[in-house]
Amino acid sequence: MKKIFLFILAFILLINCYSQTREEFYRRGIEKLSKLQDYSGAITDFTKAIEINPEFAEAYCNRGVAKGQLNDYIGAIADYTKAIEVNPEFAEAYCNRGALKTGLQDFKGAIDDYTKAIEINFELAVAYSNRSNVKMRLQDSKGAIEDINKAIEVDPKYAEAYYNRGLTKVLLNNYAGAIADFTKTIKLNPKLPQAYYYRGFVNSEFQEYFKAVNDFTKAIEINPNYAEAYCDRGIIYSGVSYYDRAISDFTKAIEIDPEYEEAYYCRGGAKFNLKDYQGAIEDYNIAIEICPDEEPVKAVIYNNRANSKNFLNDVSGAIADYTKAVEIDPKYSDAYSNRGSAN
Repeated sequence: MKKIFLFILAFILLINCYSQTREEFYRRGIEKLSKLQDYSGAITDFTKAIEINPEFAEAYCNRGVAKGQLNDYIGAIADYTKAIEVNPEFAEAYCNRGALKTGLQDFKGAIDDYTKAIEINFELAVAYSNRSNVKMRLQDSKGAIEDINKAIEVDPKYAEAYYNRGLTKVLLNNYAGAIADFTKTIKLNPKLPQAYYYRGFVNSEFQEYFKAVNDFTKAIEINPNYAEAYCDRGIIYSGVSYYDRAISDFTKAIEIDPEYEEAYYCRGGAKFNLKDYQGAIEDYNIAIEICPDEEPVKAVIYNNRANSKNFLNDVSGAIADYTKAVEIDPKYSDAYSNRGSAN
């Protein structure tokens, strides 16, 4: 749910006979990293710049960014650490290292890095914003709100800070405040699909379904591969009995993410409502395969598959599924009731 932001540092360096080639490699690495998204090529260029000048802190930092994009998190952390060794006052390197530690669930290490970045540069809004994200994961909601408010105070036009505050308010069930923050995010950055998606989510919680559909649709326009937006729009369509539209959206979500358990489960429900019981069973079968055993929703999927089997007169199969549902969730009263009336 949370978004972490990294720095790509394009420092203007003094050019002389020694540094000109180094600068050329560095600039070429920046272009590959930020414009071409050629991360392997960027790493090669930053490495050449470092070979010429082993004390080139910015090259280490940006090579770390490129390695992170290629999921080489250990290598990226090593580069950020080297950048900090070369320049102990390199706030952005601390911030980037903190982002990777967050992803690796080293939350204490992440907070330490963000705090150090803030000590070096108390106006580094992204450090407050990212530290806020970690504090929410640690259930320090008061500290999280304080940090995200500080990020906005430092940079009132920092769209992602409003977005992160909106996410924090969602977790605190402050939906009205969340909508206000997502709306502010969209005003500052109309191309951020996540802001539309989460505003749509909150609108659906308020039963503002037309607004929610519009938000999910906008998120999809910006990012046509936004599987969650398709799925949630499909859920709304199902809720208002537009089952064909719902199935289309669930199918698109599955095309984007073939392991999207919820999309299979929801598509099964839409097919059930269209009396396509066999199609529903097929979707529930896949959802059961994907869903971890410890997830409570698995009991619901078994119950719903049992309902479909019951309509196809597979009574023994239905009873077996209802039984499995109550094994997973012994307090699942609907499954007991359905098993008792299976015929």
